[in-house]
Amino acid sequence: MSELPSREARITYYRCAAAEIDIREWRITMAMLAYPKEPKEITQFRWTQGLQRELYHCRNSFGKMKLAGFHDMYMPPMVLIMTTTALCWDPTGPYVDVKLMPRPKGPPSDLPEGLRKIAVLNQWWTWDENSTDGVPAWWINPGALYREPVMMERQEWDGFITQLTALEEQLMSLQQSEAEEATGHETMLVVMKDLYEKIK
Repeated sequence: MSELPSREARITYYRCAAAEIDIREWRITMAMLAYPKEPKEITQFRWTQGLQRELYHCRNSFGKMKLAGFHDMYMPPMVLIMTTTALCWDPTGPYVDVKLMPRPKGPPSDLPEGLRKIAVLNQWWTWDENSTDGVPAWWINPGALYREPVMMERQEWDGFITQLTALEEQLMSLQQSEAEEATGHETMLVVMKDLYEKIK
C-alpha cells in the first residue's frame, strides 16, 4: 500500500467527507422543495424523520472532518441551517424541526455523476404518502420514536444478509407449498363434482 504524506492524506480524507456533505445538501434541498406549503401532520412527522436521517449522515461526515485535524467545518447553506437554526434538543438527543427549515429558492447545484448516483438513492421525499408498499416502517408510522441506523462490521452484515436470504427462501417455499396444496384441493373438488354429476 502506497503511503501519502500525513497532511496530504488528511486533506484527502477531509475532501471525501466534504463530498458526503454535498450529497446531503442536495438531498435536503430536494426534500424541502418537495415539502408541501400546507402539510398534514403526518407529513410533518415524515419530513422530520427523513431529515433526522440526513442529520445522522452529516454528523458522521463532521466527525471525519474533525478527525482529519481541521478546525473549519464545511457547511453549505441547507446543512448549516439544519444543524444550527432548525436543530432542537430533547432528552433523547438532537432532532430537526422541519417547521424551522426554509424553502429553497431553487434546485440544488448539480453534483458530479459519481456523487449523484449516491444522492438519488432512497429519495424518501418522493414516496407515495398514501401507499404502504415498498416503504420502511418509519414512513408508515412516522410518529414513532426515531431510532438511529445501526452500524455493524462488514463481516457481520454479510452474515446477516445470508440469514435473511435463507429466511426469505423458506417463506417463499412455504407460500408455494400452500398455493400448490390449495390448487390440489380445488382440483379434487372439481373431480368430485364431475363424478357426482355423472352418478346422480
